[in-house]
Amino acid sequence: MKKTIIPILLTIGVSALAAPTDSTQIKRDVTIEKEYQPTIQPAGKVNDIPSVVEAEPKKIPLDYSEYEAKVKVDYQVTQLGSAQLKKPILQSGKNGYLRLGLGTYWSTLGDFGYSLINKPKYKLDLTLDHEGTFGEKMHTDNDGLLKFHRYYQNGELVIGGGYAYEAYNYYGSNSLGDSTTYNIGNKIFKGEDFYSKNMEISEGKLSVGYKSVFSDTRKQNFSAFVDFNTFTPKQGLAARNFDTRIFYENKMSNMQDRFGAKVRMQNLSYNSDKVQFADPQENYTSVFINPYFEFKRERWYAHLGLGAAISGKEKPFAPVCDIYAEANVVNNMIFAYGGVVGNYEVNTMHEMQNLNRWMNLDKKIKDTHTPLDGFFGLRLKPMYNLLADISIHYKTIYDQYFFVNDTVRGYYNSTLAQSNVFAAEYHDADLFTLSTKLNYNFNQVFEVRFGWKHNAWKVSGGEAWQMPKNEFDFGTRLQLGKRLGVDINGYFANGRKAQALDGSEIAMKAIADLNLGITYNHTSKLYTFYKFNNIINSKYDLWNGYRVNGFNVMIGGVLVF
Repeated sequence: MKKTIIPILLTIGVSALAAPTDSTQIKRDVTIEKEYQPTIQPAGKVNDIPSVVEAEPKKIPLDYSEYEAKVKVDYQVTQLGSAQLKKPILQSGKNGYLRLGLGTYWSTLGDFGYSLINKPKYKLDLTLDHEGTFGEKMHTDNDGLLKFHRYYQNGELVIGGGYAYEAYNYYGSNSLGDSTTYNIGNKIFKGEDFYSKNMEISEGKLSVGYKSVFSDTRKQNFSAFVDFNTFTPKQGLAARNFDTRIFYENKMSNMQDRFGAKVRMQNLSYNSDKVQFADPQENYTSVFINPYFEFKRERWYAHLGLGAAISGKEKPFAPVCDIYAEANVVNNMIFAYGGVVGNYEVNTMHEMQNLNRWMNLDKKIKDTHTPLDGFFGLRLKPMYNLLADISIHYKTIYDQYFFVNDTVRGYYNSTLAQSNVFAAEYHDADLFTLSTKLNYNFNQVFEVRFGWKHNAWKVSGGEAWQMPKNEFDFGTRLQLGKRLGVDINGYFANGRKAQALDGSEIAMKAIADLNLGITYNHTSKLYTFYKFNNIINSKYDLWNGYRVNGFNVMIGGVLVF
């Protein structure tokens, strides 16, 4: 690492604070409406694990930041925070909170939230967040968000802005020689110049919008939001994105059925001034249109729609399905659901780098189109506190991306070498997934969950690099009185393969991760937490060549004022 980066962050941003139902315990979320999602785990545990997301069969409440994406067809970040600690929600009469933590590997955690204005018709909230580790595997995420609400009788005006700063180092293994001369695109350079030893990324966001709500007398509902996002790395493609989302829905005469439409337009522009070894990324606009009908009865629900993306990029016209239904088959005990849906994902530098922060930021990116995602499942509820879910999914995907270690060729002897950055390799693919979930909750005192997912990829002209075949996750939470809470959670994944220099397969070590967390409420205003991550000291690679930290600990506390 050429230098140690410890940023001092004074930032502005977006958050929403509300009161909890349990006045003795602070353990629920502050809702933060933002696109910037830090993925670092406190106590230095780098822990972003790729997995596949299955379709959500039930009706999804409107989320104006992602309402058009019912099914995410690419990767998902599985986060394994040991104590599953959530940001506190303010109790009645409280205006702010402060959370601080310190751990091994020089890890730090800091969150601050405060309601600057909290009136019946006006609300102004500020949050500042920091997570970092400053050991050999250096990574720090910092963001500040400010959001203003103006409440009306039938709707809400929202204006917000924020700034985020991320820094990390490239500690992963590679075969580049620092003084060896290489050639890329007729450019000659030494291995030590291929990528900096560390990266810094700044991101900004401005947002304005209005959303209305249904009432007993109003039949129409609509919202409109515009976001402006920037992505500026120290080296690589800089990006700007105007993201406009419009939603309209109208109740039919029976007040249960509805018809509506969703429209999203993204204007993406790029700056290639800091790109070293790639051609400039083209600017373009993508528009997604999704009209639909919804029918709701006492024992069933159906959604009938059709979507299409009109884009100036790889696919000028990309249709998707949007049909799904759910039925109460047996007296609120057995529910059946299924459908055929799809998605057009406008991949952005922010989203892809947030998934794999060590990706090559010089390289162009493509959009991903899923015209068909069929699914069927059963949701079983034999007891009020026991829920089981079994489902199968089959997807057809165009331009699905998989991460492979980037390679460069020697200038004098044409020898191939592997770098510690990753290129996104795009392929058409089919994916079959079998998924099971189980959850049991006893009076909010004891909760246990278990999930298993089998992923079978068929990739045209390639492999599903670094994607797991089998995934298991489990967790349990025990609440001992009003003060003491214990969390245990784990994740296991096998079947991952990486690409070797000669194009052959390398079997990656299975992910085996077990975590423990303890929280203790001293008063209604103060609690402490103790996080023990990777307690079996598992040595697996997050991405090929990037090994996670071993056993690590973080201790901290939360104050509500």
